[in-house]
Amino acid sequence: MPGKRKKIPDGGRPAKKAKQSDDPDDQIPRKDIKIEELDLQSKKYVMEWQQADIKVDRPPRQRWVHNGPQPMEDKDKLPKGWMTDEPDLDPDDLDAQIQRCKDRLEDKIMPHVFEIKLEDFQRRKEEQDKLKEGEPLNLGLDVYERINALEMIRYSFEEGKYDDTYEQLPNVKSLLAAYRSKDLTWLPGLVTYWSKGKRLCEPRPLDWDEFEALSRASNGEKGFWVEGVSI
Repeated sequence: MPGKRKKIPDGGRPAKKAKQSDDPDDQIPRKDIKIEELDLQSKKYVMEWQQADIKVDRPPRQRWVHNGPQPMEDKDKLPKGWMTDEPDLDPDDLDAQIQRCKDRLEDKIMPHVFEIKLEDFQRRKEEQDKLKEGEPLNLGLDVYERINALEMIRYSFEEGKYDDTYEQLPNVKSLLAAYRSKDLTWLPGLVTYWSKGKRLCEPRPLDWDEFEALSRASNGEKGFWVEGVSI
């Protein structure tokens, strides 16, 4: 771990009595964390994060159609307000984006633009479908991507491509099981702590003092893992 640290918000909880780091170059006050006083099993942060995930209001669809015998390719003759973007669609909804490209090709305005976009969306859809192969349904794209990354780590450890010096394989296996069972999901801004394959808490905001306290309590030099961010 680096000697210096970034100051990380404590999730809105009152700060405990501060103390100085043992590192003379680190002038940020530390909180005196007592593990037994932490509410590690509360799911309140998950509820708060999910409630904050409000549906985006999108404008109604606009459609422009060219009825001439040949597609319109002259940008100087485009209808007023015409655009290549689809603000009424979720940019990550690839099925909807693919269908919209097909609609645009039928509308015969600048079709070469949408031929390129269609190819790109179809390529991305194929990549997503590969991530989902053999996995449970409806996990969410972030989770499928994380499972794929963890599977590569697991394979590297088990096949000896990487030396599991810090004994992380039990954590990787437990994380894979948790994601696949929907006991864990990916929530940007929240982390979970793991030790030797055991989950120590429900998702919560990353707090550096909590991280260090839990790491010390778990003999964090080996077998300690923070899931949710890169440290």
